[in-house]
Amino acid sequence: MFVAGSKTPKGLASVLVVDDELITRSLLVSKFAMLDVGATEAEDGEQAIRILEQKTFDLAIVDLEMPNVDGYELLQAIRANPRTATMPVIVLSCREDKPAIDGALAAGATSYLAKPIEWKSFGDHVANAMQTKRLRPAQPMRRAATT
Repeated sequence: MFVAGSKTPKGLASVLVVDDELITRSLLVSKFAMLDVGATEAEDGEQAIRILEQKTFDLAIVDLEMPNVDGYELLQAIRANPRTATMPVIVLSCREDKPAIDGALAAGATSYLAKPIEWKSFGDHVANAMQTKRLRPAQPMRRAATT
């Protein structure tokens, strides 16, 4: 369970939260703060790329549909950079359609979660992502059709 008093997933000290929705970012940052995990916010992929040039993170949580640089493009940038290529990335999106999920995984997502966040299982999902390292390069990007 991902609530106050939960055990911090092994190896998790810092998280980059990338979402254009302030409420989602704030909720995630608060939940990570309860676990004494440092969380940095970015409101879109463009800002996230600038942050990733300056700082290293143990995990990124990324929305798909954002202005400027979207989640698919951000995933491609993360996987193309040797410094961030193996960083676990959880996509957290309101889209639950197969093309969105397949596109995110092909672009390099470690895993995919749908909004709204199911907090009871979120911590387990984060712990699982932290145990997973990228073993294969991202596939050529196939952008999912928007619905």
